[in-house]
Amino acid sequence: MESDNGELSEWVNRELQLNKLHEEIVAKRESLLHCSKAYLKSQDARIHSGDIDCEKAFARNALLLQVAEKMEENLDDHIGNDPVPRFSALHHQKAMSDWLTEEKLDLFLEFSVV
Repeated sequence: MESDNGELSEWVNRELQLNKLHEEIVAKRESLLHCSKAYLKSQDARIHSGDIDCEKAFARNALLLQVAEKMEENLDDHIGNDPVPRFSALHHQKAMSDWLTEEKLDLFLEFSVV
């Protein structure tokens, strides 16, 4: 009878140990799950931020292309004319300032500050 009680208490102790280990494993699993969720949220935020940066870069590049095309048009208009260089520079500067509105300039300055 005593050996039965000894075996029973041994099994009860073993069951308690296993139960404690199970609780530790579940707690670690929950912790890892929360860490994984936080990591995924931070990745989503980083990806979204990258999308915004790409959109800004595309807008900046489009604006730079427009500026380059406008400058090319102004140069093409003056090819063949041989005005005084200072007058040509002033004329080109005026044409660009007429075309480059305050909104475009703000947009350009926003992109150029990195």
